Amino acid sequence: MSVQIEKLKSSNTAGKFKLLMRDSFVFGGLNAFTKFFSLFLTPILTRLLSKDQYGNMDILNPIMGIVATVIICGMDSAVARFYYKTEEEDERRSIISNGFYVQLMIGVLVGSFLFVFKKPLLQWYLGNSYHSAQESYLNMIICIILLATPIRYAQNLLLWTFKRKQYIILSVGYITSNFIGIVTAIYLCHDKVLGVFMGQVIPAFIFAILGFIYIKNNLVLSINKTMLGYMLKYGAPLLLVAFIPALVPSLDRFMINKYLGLSDVASYGIGYRVASLIAIPIMSINTAMGPFMLALHKEEGAEKLFNLIAYAIIIIIAILIMGMVIISPFIVKTLATEAYLPGLIVVVPLSFYFLTEMLRSISAVGIDLSMKTYWNLILYPTSVLILYTLLYFLTPRFGIIGTANSLAISSLCSFVMFTFVGTRLYPFKYNVIKKVLMLLIGYFFAIIILCYGKMYYYFASVVALLTFVGVSYFIFLSSADREQLQSFVKNKWFSKS
Repeated sequence: MSVQIEKLKSSNTAGKFKLLMRDSFVFGGLNAFTKFFSLFLTPILTRLLSKDQYGNMDILNPIMGIVATVIICGMDSAVARFYYKTEEEDERRSIISNGFYVQLMIGVLVGSFLFVFKKPLLQWYLGNSYHSAQESYLNMIICIILLATPIRYAQNLLLWTFKRKQYIILSVGYITSNFIGIVTAIYLCHDKVLGVFMGQVIPAFIFAILGFIYIKNNLVLSINKTMLGYMLKYGAPLLLVAFIPALVPSLDRFMINKYLGLSDVASYGIGYRVASLIAIPIMSINTAMGPFMLALHKEEGAEKLFNLIAYAIIIIIAILIMGMVIISPFIVKTLATEAYLPGLIVVVPLSFYFLTEMLRSISAVGIDLSMKTYWNLILYPTSVLILYTLLYFLTPRFGIIGTANSLAISSLCSFVMFTFVGTRLYPFKYNVIKKVLMLLIGYFFAIIILCYGKMYYYFASVVALLTFVGVSYFIFLSSADREQLQSFVKNKWFSKS
């Protein structure tokens, strides 16, 4: 690992971009692929399940993400942060073991709670959509959650220690077997929704064992209580950092189901999955940015480099969003049927929601670097309050487009708040106004493409896309930023070395 870090530090700007792109592809790409593998199941599910059944499955799926976040309890970030603070192997094993045992204990406690109180919890969450069969679905979800704990922990550890081969085997193997298991169970089970969850249990069991095998040499039997105290102090506030994104797919669907019904949950779910295509490259880059920023934050010129990366991300991802919007009707018809076409209207705001959330994680890095993660206990509840208020007022009035725009607006507010605090806790400065303007202009052009691209064939789409590129490149980027990007492009594609 030290060789990788030294190589990263000794590289020039173009070299750092190249290493970030490589790790974004290997670690981030597989991580995103794992999280969004349901995209590949969607064409099967939308044709085998009724729209209400699909909505039923879609509203229960986020429970796994929410509970997984509680189980992690910020320990993944704590392990990474404290692992990099020491070179002692025994101390590193103690750090890894603390994080692993804490997650196992929390997993058992949370799983037991869900099993005992599943009926009242489901009745509250689903309201009039509740029926007794959903208790069986939740039982399967509990099994998946418990078995996925060592898999997820192993993936995170392999990521932070740059063990690419094992990471690829674990991630690709698990996702492939999951796909096979779900498809098989759907065809064998009379209750198709139960089959979706049941098919994930056996693959989770097999790869939980493999995940444990990969990390067992890093584990010790004892718990270092002193070190655990420091890790919990650092990691526990970060629970909210991961909890909010995990809560959103549940909160938005909860509101849609409450005011509109499961059929609209299904339409929204398809639009969400189309937008998830953009979330894949976003998550790929974001996953690699963690170790990248930790390794370079003390280097000269780090602030300028991170700002340049943020600008490049906005331009590139916004272009991808616009391109995806052009072909989004075809994507929906491929993933589902024409009955789900109403979900197209949420693609643009949800795509920019994913993008803004990523930018927030970059600009708020000062909170983590300053070790003052308790600020998350203030900022994240504020973000949730803003989101809930927007959902409460916009969903019943504007339907699923109101829900999607609630996410986009709340994420923009969150980005501004976290950047403001992060830049005052650690000496990194970000031009928030410029980045917000770039996001709003990108959103505006994407909406133009969605509304008018079809009417004027692809002319309006191409004009909007090229205009955004020109405005972003020549107005928002400084001459120094443009020179660095040009240098990177030349070194990447036109240099023989």
